[in-house]
Amino acid sequence: MVIALMLGCGLRIIEVPALEVSDIDLERSRLHVRCSKRKKDRSIPIGKGVLSRLKTHFEYWNPTKFVFECLTCSGIPISIASINRVLKEAVKAASIAKNVSAHSLRHSYAMLLVESHVPLPVVQEYMGHSDIKTTMVYLKLVSIPAQKIVTPVDQLFNVR
Repeated sequence: MVIALMLGCGLRIIEVPALEVSDIDLERSRLHVRCSKRKKDRSIPIGKGVLSRLKTHFEYWNPTKFVFECLTCSGIPISIASINRVLKEAVKAASIAKNVSAHSLRHSYAMLLVESHVPLPVVQEYMGHSDIKTTMVYLKLVSIPAQKIVTPVDQLFNVR
């Protein structure tokens, strides 16, 4: 579940242990990241797939304070080492040969947003970037096939 939330919301590994149950708004499908990098808060949408898994996580584990708690100590957040261990095991179980890190999950999230034509200022907000130039790096990494581009003139004539 921790990996799904990191990939599905573009979280930094340092943000995961600090997530409290109260930071998840199941009704509005939003996640609130408090005091992240540069002490900034941000609100991120949670996709339906991640949201349903998150509900199951809450029902099964019934966390008291933190979304991901130490298995042996209720009310104590999961450690970064534990997150890395879970990620390493998942990569091995999926037979992924590439080097996968927690930060590569964050990059994948950003790339998926850009590929889905989410406006860059919105991507910047979701990622928690202070400078749009940081977000614009993803434009260079994403290739959108030319046949998928619809020009404004094509839109006027309803050509798709």
